[in-house]
Amino acid sequence: IAGIVLACCLAMAIKREGEK
Repeated sequence: IAGIVLACCLAMAIKREGEK
């Protein structure tokens, strides 16, 4: 379960980095 939250956070960070 925690993996899902971590994956979400990681994906969000990557998406934000790509947006920059």
